[in-house]
Amino acid sequence: ENPDIQNIERFFNASSIAVVGASPVSTRLGYNIVNNLKTNGYKGKVYPINPKYKEILGLKSYPDVASIKEEVELVIVLVSLNFAAGILEQCSQKNIRNVIIISAGGKESGNVQLEEDIKNTAKKYGIRIIGCNCIGVFDANTRVDSMFFSYNNMRRPKPGGICMMSQSGTVGLCAIDILPYLSKFASYGNRIDVDEADLLKYFSSDKNTKVISAYIEGLLKGRKIFDALKSVTGEIPVVVYKAGRTESASKAAVSHTGFLAGTHNKIYGILKQAGAFQVDSFESFLAASRALDRYRRVKSNKTLMITNGAGVSIQAIDRIDSKGILDLATLSDNTIEKLKKIFGAHISLANPVDLTGTATEEDYEAAISAAVSDKEVDIIMLYIVFHVSTMTEKMLDIIAKYADKKPIIFCSIGADHTACMKNLLEKKNIPAFSSVEEWVSAAESLVYVK
Repeated sequence: ENPDIQNIERFFNASSIAVVGASPVSTRLGYNIVNNLKTNGYKGKVYPINPKYKEILGLKSYPDVASIKEEVELVIVLVSLNFAAGILEQCSQKNIRNVIIISAGGKESGNVQLEEDIKNTAKKYGIRIIGCNCIGVFDANTRVDSMFFSYNNMRRPKPGGICMMSQSGTVGLCAIDILPYLSKFASYGNRIDVDEADLLKYFSSDKNTKVISAYIEGLLKGRKIFDALKSVTGEIPVVVYKAGRTESASKAAVSHTGFLAGTHNKIYGILKQAGAFQVDSFESFLAASRALDRYRRVKSNKTLMITNGAGVSIQAIDRIDSKGILDLATLSDNTIEKLKKIFGAHISLANPVDLTGTATEEDYEAAISAAVSDKEVDIIMLYIVFHVSTMTEKMLDIIAKYADKKPIIFCSIGADHTACMKNLLEKKNIPAFSSVEEWVSAAESLVYVK
């Protein structure tokens, strides 16, 4: 079975959207979706559907899809799944080919036949479905947004290069709330129709895509996703976080989305053969996604650490050795001679390059500049202890100066002052990580493995 991307684009760029289950009550999901579309940058037309009201949030309310005379390109369904097949019938009469079903109550609740009836109805009329049991889509450029969370409670990222899919709505909304940049997002839930492989293929066709990130709990069509991954990963990196690894977690996944998580080792092998970069935690999932949004993959894995406090780097080396993806670089003889003249004998020029707690910003620039020029270094892992008074905002300018010449994966751990410095660095479009796991995972994600 091949991925089917027919009509998927319209989920993300629809020029008109109908919301079945819209509400004027601010605590209802249908209120938030209509309000989000109306007030947060979406340029298309919005049609609330609820037979109880004549007007919702200043917009004319319709009793059903069939009552809308104008063209509708996307329908968002919030009402009970029992009504979904009938809504699809109405959509077919208006030539609507895209429906997002937010509603739960399908196979995760034991209602397998109900989902099957919806699937058959959609197939009969050529309607593409995302869902059910999901939060739908978000596009940072068009501002199409089916998520039922207000902007007060959950921020939306600025346009970037990450296309993300998540079987879990909760994991997806957490990622969106944290990520500063994103291109497209899709939560596909029980995947009545559109699945991981379809989204993967569609995302790969988008010129804005720099990295595709996928959170999955179970795979239904292993060969389909393998073939899709294999066709994509040579050109576009794909980050995968597969949860539901233990027997207990696998059972929990059934009640979550109605799918068995599958044998972890088997799925791990499929994903590895297909060229996906796999991570072991949500934090690593976001770190790898952010690193690949900012930097291109490198052809080799030689990594140099530069620090003014070696303790965290020692922890990182433990983590690096456990995975075997990165290789600790050895500086060339020429680079070592050059740095010896600058630093003298008291600085270790091994790996990590430990500039010690007395390091100045000039010391850091000398070390970073040398690493950028050294062909024995592919990735720079930079750690800074901001607690020392020699590190000021000038250091941030130095990092930004060299970040486009060679990937600089940055980390610093600390409270208020450190967080402030990292926020300033983020404004210069340099991801700043806060843990060893994030730091190492971000660096590992840049290694292109054929």
